[in-house]
Amino acid sequence: MVDPLSTWHTLDPYDRSTYPAVNAPIEVKHADGRVEKGKCREFFPSFDLLSGSTMTSWRYIKDEGIS
Repeated sequence: MVDPLSTWHTLDPYDRSTYPAVNAPIEVKHADGRVEKGKCREFFPSFDLLSGSTMTSWRYIKDEGIS
């Protein structure tokens, strides 16, 4: 089940439980304020922790032609 589209989730790169649960279109926010759209696996490519990531939060979005 995908969370509501407008809900931002805080990302702790050291805690896998704060990562998205399904491979779906998402937006991510970075510490510098930049926002990117893409598929979940583009930002979270494996089960490894993202200890060097600048991402601070993420949310599920509608698929707007994201490949």
